[in-house]
Amino acid sequence: KIEVKINVAAKPTVLTPAVAYCLNDKASALSASGTDLKWYLTLTDTNPRTSPLIPFTEKVDDYSFYVTQTQKIGTTTCESAKAEIKVHIKPLPSATISGNSSIELGQTATINVSFTGDAPWAYVLSDGQTGSTSNANLQLRVSPTVTTNYQITEVSNACGKGLQNGLALVTVLIPTITTGAP
Repeated sequence: KIEVKINVAAKPTVLTPAVAYCLNDKASALSASGTDLKWYLTLTDTNPRTSPLIPFTEKVDDYSFYVTQTQKIGTTTCESAKAEIKVHIKPLPSATISGNSSIELGQTATINVSFTGDAPWAYVLSDGQTGSTSNANLQLRVSPTVTTNYQITEVSNACGKGLQNGLALVTVLIPTITTGAP
């Protein structure tokens, strides 16, 4: 009879299993608690670092870092399985407005605003209308009294102010009276 005992070291405790930063933010070192921690850049990385890793924020991306701990179990030293820490780098927001239309005086028109980046977004229209939304595709109702070009003049989210694009032209058809010769 041959007895085999498999020693399994527990994964380290990851204090924050998911972190998020805005593009180009200054990131702080990741943290975990355990014995003799080793940090890895990828799941298949075989070159551990002994210092906690600092996320890179120069590119919008989702990626993961990994950490293990080494424990002495009986007379054997065992490295644990890798614990994952997810990193999300958020982009600056953008808003694109569209929706050219023609309406009769007194009617309303619908303009569309599409947002990118992480919600919620705050926006300002060129007519002074402001709002905030978590809906990536927003429809706004407007009732101009004259032909008006609508633009997004400002868009922002938790990462700051972003880019605005597009134009929505709402043409107001003014009623006219045509008289003939008497």
